[in-house]
Amino acid sequence: MQKGIPNSLCYAETPYRPEKADNDNIRKAVGSSTKSPEERLQRWKEFFERMYNHATSGDPQVAPPLVLIPEAIALDTAPTREEVAEAIRLLRNNKAAGIDGVMTEMLNAGGDVLINRLHALLKLI
Repeated sequence: MQKGIPNSLCYAETPYRPEKADNDNIRKAVGSSTKSPEERLQRWKEFFERMYNHATSGDPQVAPPLVLIPEAIALDTAPTREEVAEAIRLLRNNKAAGIDGVMTEMLNAGGDVLINRLHALLKLI
């Protein structure tokens, strides 16, 4: 007996193998069952041909309509002082600081002086 392995696992006579299904026949399109491996392969071929090689409707030269995605709008204007104040106001308190170590409570406590300085900094960027 090996150390740390239960007795029932050490004396297993045969390894586990999933049982093979007795009936591995595939139904043909007409309803009868396939009997030989060649018939099964032929049925799989028919199945996938029907699934993936269906006839297209309409003119094959015409491409499907393209979906137009709107272009991203460039941010060419600096945020206003009110937008900076609103962004600071919407930050949630009692959350962990980001990588810069600035906590939300610090931004809220900064008042108008901090809002003015952040606004000036954002205009430079």
